[in-house]
Amino acid sequence: MLPSRLLRRAALLNLHLVPSIVRAQSTMTSPLYTLDKSHLNPELYKSLRDLWFPSMENATSASKEAIQRWFGMGLSEAQKKDFDSQCHGLAISALNSISPSAISLPPFTDYESDIARSSELAGPLLAEVRDAQAQDPKSGTETLLSLILLLDQMPRNIHRTPSQLPLVYDHYDRLALSLLYSSMSLPQNPVDNDFFKRRPVYTQWLLMPLIHAEHIPSHDLWRKYTEETEVLVKEAGDQEALDFIEQGRKSQKQHVEILRRFGRYPHRNEGLGRESTKEEVEWLKTGETFGVAKSGQEVKAKDEL
Repeated sequence: MLPSRLLRRAALLNLHLVPSIVRAQSTMTSPLYTLDKSHLNPELYKSLRDLWFPSMENATSASKEAIQRWFGMGLSEAQKKDFDSQCHGLAISALNSISPSAISLPPFTDYESDIARSSELAGPLLAEVRDAQAQDPKSGTETLLSLILLLDQMPRNIHRTPSQLPLVYDHYDRLALSLLYSSMSLPQNPVDNDFFKRRPVYTQWLLMPLIHAEHIPSHDLWRKYTEETEVLVKEAGDQEALDFIEQGRKSQKQHVEILRRFGRYPHRNEGLGRESTKEEVEWLKTGETFGVAKSGQEVKAKDEL
């Protein structure tokens, strides 16, 4: 049996191969869809960052006010609805332009298949990142971050009811994860941009699709990138940024422990029309649902960050 140190090194080597696998298995095909540039454009991308990170251009960690806004903690219902309304006003037209009624994705089979064809699934979105990166590497990562916010976070602030959750899980999450994986396959990986990699307040949101995936290897990849950021933050002696990383790690650990136990997130079962096992039914009585209302309850918080 290999020593644990060697096993860990082998695992990390496999993680580094993920973008290469995407490149190797992607083929040059016609785009599955096109983007309406009247809705998806640099002006929107900047507005999304400004909404999510107000006055935080060079921040490494989040203020109390930002955390309250993101997670709804300590806010009144009126304040939560106000932020949701801001998200809706800014993002709904762009989201509708790439909704299932506007673009058709091939049926989902499994995560490995989607990752292998991520450059195809996210093709036009990936082109936005690639084109911005050609102008300036930092701009490429900014564009990727904006699109991840659009695909991964805005739907969770806009589509809260059980009937809307399949739109979040089956469509926008799929686009977000495909965009992230395909971006990591670019010759210059935007996730590795030094400005952002030293600022966990950005990277934690950039990597969020990996946590939302019901896919253990994606969680492993989240851990790899987070550990790399942690090394840089420790070198800088930034304790507040380290504390922010630790908050994200605790949440990721909660998610992955559920995945290891059930192979999926049971709190999504009702929204996705999946039948819960007896063990899941018992667990859901007291287990963490990350803001998703249990059957018969009102939705009051955003799903899973």
